[in-house]
Amino acid sequence: MPEKRFIAVAYPPLYRAMRALVTDCLDVIRGKFGDPPKWPEAQFREVTFPTPGASNWAIVTRPYPTQGLTSVWPEVASLPSFAAAKSELKRLEDEGKAVGHSSGDLAGSYAFPVLQKYIEAGLPLIFQEEGFARSYEEIES
Repeated sequence: MPEKRFIAVAYPPLYRAMRALVTDCLDVIRGKFGDPPKWPEAQFREVTFPTPGASNWAIVTRPYPTQGLTSVWPEVASLPSFAAAKSELKRLEDEGKAVGHSSGDLAGSYAFPVLQKYIEAGLPLIFQEEGFARSYEEIES
């Protein structure tokens, strides 16, 4: 198991809670999609510009990691680490340091984008501290 290192952050309890949540979520994803993951696929419109002023487009099928994360989210939301992250975010909201979103799910509004960014960075599904720190930093900015 890699040594736990903590990066300088403004809210260390939230960082630790989110770190645990991402670690647990990656375990759930590995269990459902394997490692390396076999993500669900979706169709996308791909536009190319062969010459100035001209464009071509085609429908392509590609892996869609966000759909995979969405599919495991109910399981992630039932994890103790999710409850801990939610508790930390609620505390920060009560102190006026976190802004609740209209969805009413404070943890989902903050945690989902961190997890999504981590996954879309193409990092292995074994927790990577530096990748997590880069994904997390937007919460505090």
